[in-house]
Amino acid sequence: MFDIAAHRLAQDGFDVLGGYMSPVNDAYGKAGLASAQHRVNMCQLASADSPLVMVDGWEAAQPQYQNSLFVLRHVTVRLQDSLQGDSTPSPAGPPDAASSREHGLQDELARTCDPDAPRAMLLCGADLLESFVKPGVWRDGHVRHILEQHGVVCVARKGSDAEALLAREGTLLHELRTRVIVVTDPVQNDTSSTVVRDELAQGRPVRYLTSSSVVEYIQQHRLYRS
Repeated sequence: MFDIAAHRLAQDGFDVLGGYMSPVNDAYGKAGLASAQHRVNMCQLASADSPLVMVDGWEAAQPQYQNSLFVLRHVTVRLQDSLQGDSTPSPAGPPDAASSREHGLQDELARTCDPDAPRAMLLCGADLLESFVKPGVWRDGHVRHILEQHGVVCVARKGSDAEALLAREGTLLHELRTRVIVVTDPVQNDTSSTVVRDELAQGRPVRYLTSSSVVEYIQQHRLYRS
């Protein structure tokens, strides 16, 4: 997902410096979630070999649930602080392979960016984009701020109606549709974290669905058992 988005952004003239996974806070309350620390650790393992993807543990470490707007603001402040020489690490757990990439990101920012230039964009799927127009899910002010100040990249599966959402008149998505980049995933892939958890709960193998290091971590800590 990150690679697909980065490729499209580069084609559109953006300089893509990296991407952050931000595991949701425990207070989100979704059934079946492992603890925030477990999820941060698994994200670190999953991204260990990626030249692009890193993990930010700030959202997971907060005492209460943080919505997406506040997470985007946090990442933006981190990027701006990096330009000013403040390399305070994110509370994402112990140092991992991504730490050196963060230092490289700071060096790249210092070489190429004005202090006010870095922009954190929201990367999502079509389901989250659709939630922008569902009554009671988002505050209109938050949606407007995300679209106007950050922008959204939506990686959609074939057959999704992401473009139709932008064409729906009378919505903020339509009003600010130029702030949304929709990329269609060229490969049909229905794998999701929910699918992986369901397979694990049924005792079925998932080595073909996620990295072996994550599978070993899940087995070691006996996660997602029915």
